[in-house]
Amino acid sequence: MQHIKINADTSAEILTEIKDAIGGTIQETWGEHKLIINNLVAKGYVKFIPFDYGVSYFITTLNFLKK
Repeated sequence: MQHIKINADTSAEILTEIKDAIGGTIQETWGEHKLIINNLVAKGYVKFIPFDYGVSYFITTLNFLKK
């Protein structure tokens, strides 16, 4: 099992730290940030939409292939 330790201060940094740990590419469109992963470790995405009042909406669809 792979563990990822996240020490991020912002929602955008969370995606960067996950990307550094398991790979993928980050896209940003109209305020929606999306980490797309398609490699030997996992397939799927993690995305978030930040709101002005300090709340972020996270959506995760990942299938981990490596144990």
